[in-house]
Amino acid sequence: VPLAAIKNAYNSGKHDVCADWFHFETSGCNIEKSAMDRLVYKYFGEENTIKYQPPILMDGKPSSTYFRLEYGGESPACDQENCRGPHYCSKAVADAGVIWGDFCPYVSTGENAGLYRHPHLALAALELWIANQCMPTTCPSTWLDSPNGQGYGEDPKRATSITWCEMDNDEDPMAQPAVPYEWPTSGKGIFPGHKLLYPHGEMTKPAPGLYVTEYVNDKSCKESKKSGKKSKCRSK
Repeated sequence: VPLAAIKNAYNSGKHDVCADWFHFETSGCNIEKSAMDRLVYKYFGEENTIKYQPPILMDGKPSSTYFRLEYGGESPACDQENCRGPHYCSKAVADAGVIWGDFCPYVSTGENAGLYRHPHLALAALELWIANQCMPTTCPSTWLDSPNGQGYGEDPKRATSITWCEMDNDEDPMAQPAVPYEWPTSGKGIFPGHKLLYPHGEMTKPAPGLYVTEYVNDKSCKESKKSGKKSKCRSK
């Protein structure tokens, strides 16, 4: 919805984008939240709520938020029913029947085929592209070089990936999953393994914080005080 709102507003040519949307001192290269909220309400607001259509074709026509998410594999690479959405899997991987298609690479097998587009990434890209037009010296055009991307992926305790399976070549980004299927990966190659997600020997990540592990049966305490009997307060 924010992506559609920003796109509609920018293309309308009715906004002083640089002056109204950005304030580097408080929001860096991001559109100010207040400005984003106003745009969303302008295009999708109705009384005190936001109403919108899903980003799909409706009756064969693009909805108000339409954004094509993926392009399935095309002929001849996918003629053996080996592709999984935008992912190209080898025939051997497809025949195994137990391998998650997302482990297969994105491969363009025709015009636009194999492309997968995440709306939140498109929003980040559009936002930064506009910021770069307004503030070229402080907002680089590439996300990782911009203030928006600083520190991304640098903290191993904040994983941004899933644990991969073993691949037929752990050093090749276009590799196929190994057959027979083996999960998790050893983590020795370029694909993320348990070391990036979990401490050694653990199957979960620690979540630092304060947690209540006991509760007091307050009802029993109050009844005991009223009756004058020996306290029945207890924790479980």
